[in-house]
Amino acid sequence: MKKLIFILGASGSGKTTNVKNIENKYTDKYYFAYFDQPKVPSVEEVQEKHGGWENWGIERTNEWIKKIKA
Repeated sequence: MKKLIFILGASGSGKTTNVKNIENKYTDKYYFAYFDQPKVPSVEEVQEKHGGWENWGIERTNEWIKKIKA
């Protein structure tokens, strides 16, 4: 059975750095994909269009899952 693992956390908390360290050890065993959001919207835009940061994060995660499945 294939497993999919998501690493989530606050911006700047070290997610990418830590995953890259793990990737360096296990390059031949696992596939690593990075879906960093290149542009984080303003607080006003997040509130107006998404109803808050939690909803924005859920929407982004669902988009990433669709990309991975494709």
